[in-house]
Amino acid sequence: MKKIPYLAPVLQSALERITKKGTVLLATHGSNFHADDICATATLKKLFSLISPKLKVKVTRNLVQKNWEKGDIVYDIGMIYDLKTLRFDHHQQGGAGEYPNGIKYSSFGLIWKHFGTSICALHTESLTGKIPSKKIAERQASIITERVVAHVDAMDNGQMTFKGLYPDVDVFTIDGFFEMCKVATSGTQITPEQVNKEFDKGFLNMVQVFGGMIGSILIYAFMKEQDESLAIKAYQKSKDKRVVICDRFFYYNYAKLPEPLVVVYPDTRGGWAAKVVRKSEHDFDARFYFPQSWAGKRDEELAKETGVPGSRFCHNARFLAVADSKEHILQIVKKAFSEQNI
Repeated sequence: MKKIPYLAPVLQSALERITKKGTVLLATHGSNFHADDICATATLKKLFSLISPKLKVKVTRNLVQKNWEKGDIVYDIGMIYDLKTLRFDHHQQGGAGEYPNGIKYSSFGLIWKHFGTSICALHTESLTGKIPSKKIAERQASIITERVVAHVDAMDNGQMTFKGLYPDVDVFTIDGFFEMCKVATSGTQITPEQVNKEFDKGFLNMVQVFGGMIGSILIYAFMKEQDESLAIKAYQKSKDKRVVICDRFFYYNYAKLPEPLVVVYPDTRGGWAAKVVRKSEHDFDARFYFPQSWAGKRDEELAKETGVPGSRFCHNARFLAVADSKEHILQIVKKAFSEQNI
C-alpha cells in the first residue's frame, strides 16, 4: 500500500496491516442505524477507494461481540477508542473527547478527525495530479468538519446545533433524513428479526446515499479553500477595501475582513454584478444594502434612479445589483454609497 499523505504513522502501519489480504472488513453495530455510523461507513469506503480502487471493502453490522470484533476497523460499538487497533467508539464512560466548542465526538467525528485530512489530500491529488500542502488539506478537512461532521457529532450526542425560527417548521438535515428513513423502516415489519433485516438493508442504502454525497462535499471543500485564497488576493489588490473587485464570484465569507461592503464580479448571466457582504456566512443580514428606491427596478426604470446607463436590475431585497459592464456597476456602487453617506 502506498504511503498516505498526512496520516499518523500509527494509522499508516495499521492500514498496511489490514490491507495486505486485499479485503477490508468494516464493523459497526446492528439493528437501528444513525447518521454517525452511516457517515463513518461511507467515509471509510471513500478513503479506501482513493487508496486503491481494487481493494474490496465489506461491511458487517452485528450486536454480538464475537462477530463485530472480526472487523478490521470497528466503530460506534465496543466502548474502545484506540488508534493502534483501529477502534473508534464514543459510548464509553467519559466519551472520546470533544471539539474546542464543546461538541462531543461521535464515531463519524473520530473517523474524520484522523482520516479527513488524508482523504482531502488524496481527493485533491485525484483532481489535480498533485498532493496539496498539509495546510491546504487541513483547511479542506476543517471546512467539511464545520459544514457536515460537527453537526452529525453533536446531534448523535444529544447536543442541538440550531434553534428553529418558526413554529411547526423542522430543519431538514442529513441526520434528520436518516432518522426519517429509520422510522419508516422500523414500522414495516412485525418481529424484531424482520425489523433488523430491514434495518440492515436500509443502512446499506443510506451508506450509498451519503457515499454519493461525499464526492460533492469533497469538491465543495476543494473549491471553497481555493476561493478563500483567491478572494483574499482580490481584497488585497482592491484600492478601495470597501469594494472587492473579482474576476469571478468567490464563495468566501468577507465578513472575516473589516472593510468590505460589496463584492463586484462578472455575472454568469451576462454583465457585471455587485453583491452586498453579509454580516456572517450563516446570516442573511448585510453590512450594506442598495437604496430602497432601487428595489425591484430594471433597465430604464433603474437607470433613472441610479443615473447610470446600462443599469439592469436591483433585487427586491436590495442585496444585488446588475449592470452591463464593470465600469457601470462600479458607478452604481459609488452612487449607492453617495446616497447613503457611506
